[in-house]
Amino acid sequence: MALVASLCIAAADDFRATGPVPALTEEERELIGKAVCGEGDYENKDSGVRCFDCPKFTGRAGSNEGLEISHLIRGRFTGKQTEELLLDLDGCEAHSSSYGGALLLVSATDTPSYKQVYYKPGFRLNDRLKLDAGKEGNVLVCNESDIAQGEVFGQVSLVEVSDKEISRKRLFRWYDNRAAGGPRVVHAVPEKIEVISPPKKEPARVQVTLRTREISRAALDKGEPGAEKVESLLFEQKGKQLAADKKTQQILARIDALIHAGSK
Repeated sequence: MALVASLCIAAADDFRATGPVPALTEEERELIGKAVCGEGDYENKDSGVRCFDCPKFTGRAGSNEGLEISHLIRGRFTGKQTEELLLDLDGCEAHSSSYGGALLLVSATDTPSYKQVYYKPGFRLNDRLKLDAGKEGNVLVCNESDIAQGEVFGQVSLVEVSDKEISRKRLFRWYDNRAAGGPRVVHAVPEKIEVISPPKKEPARVQVTLRTREISRAALDKGEPGAEKVESLLFEQKGKQLAADKKTQQILARIDALIHAGSK
């Protein structure tokens, strides 16, 4: 089953693998409200900003359903020296576009304000980790998932943002069918994604803590624990790229076989 076109949005808090997203500051809410919604066309909320009407660049332009903005990532994604913001927009899109999208803003050089660069419907920015790639700027590691009939299909991806496009490269896939009704229960889900600080002159690494569990539905219903294992996946950073080490490649091969068996 294919994932919906949705970047970095967790299907539920149970599957979140990165830290909590900080709330927007008062200054950020004002600047973002003007840049996204327009002067006077928004309200400040404790968690972020709400546009009264859907902005003209969204799929439901002019609709009064409103647009919520509560998550941002600050960095230099396109490699330029100017500060940029990636915003997660919630609303004003159909289910096929994950009910929202991602908007890239760039800081103006002459005034304290932000300008729109482009908007990508269907790309969400919630469960993510920002990496520093030096002069190349920032890159993201994102956890995404989609639910269908009790099965959760997920993947962790490396996401790169240019001045024209957002692209992703899948690092590995994950799966959970505890809420489905099949005879075999498989749980292979990332619990934590973090950067491991390297010794001097060594490349940075991203570590993913992945918990796996396999058990029959009948045994689960009886309260039996099943075969559970915690794996550590390591990816070495080289500029804006990540590469799995040999042990991680072997673990992921086993995980793929487990997922294949559970999703039959």
